[in-house]
Amino acid sequence: MKAEDVALAVCRFVNERPAAKQAQTLYHRVVGNRFVQACIGRRIRAHGLERVIDMHPDRGVLLCANHRSFFDQYAIMSILYIVRRNNPSEPGVGSMELERLLECPEPVIRFHCWYLKENNWITRLDTGYMAITAHGVDRLFELGYNFSGVVNQLLSLAHLEHRRDAAFLSELDDS
Repeated sequence: MKAEDVALAVCRFVNERPAAKQAQTLYHRVVGNRFVQACIGRRIRAHGLERVIDMHPDRGVLLCANHRSFFDQYAIMSILYIVRRNNPSEPGVGSMELERLLECPEPVIRFHCWYLKENNWITRLDTGYMAITAHGVDRLFELGYNFSGVVNQLLSLAHLEHRRDAAFLSELDDS
């Protein structure tokens, strides 16, 4: 049984039984909310809550977060893929270039690169640059990577400020 199947079964069990739902609600209010508030309360930005407050559903509501960490890792792998595809003999990109393209501070890029390296999705070359591995390319396929449209997605999602950034990525994707 896959992890998703287990998670769905647990969610179904809890949400379809009033006593389990009540216990879950109490746990989230007493423990979960306090823990989350203590960890990220000053950093969280919520948008559209007025729409949730106005809702009066007869069942539960599923709220989803736009997780920046996932985007950053996907974007790093996408950039590294484009560079490797267009220049296999020099497939690397430096950390500073990733910071600039994604407008992420150095510690954030360093963390994401560590995570991606630990999963063997990227590697550090002898030059010090980062490059995507074959496992990384496979992972992009698993994530439903859109090879033809990724540059446009990266440009719009990363809010790149400089036209030369756009030109750099467009040149990479033109080959």
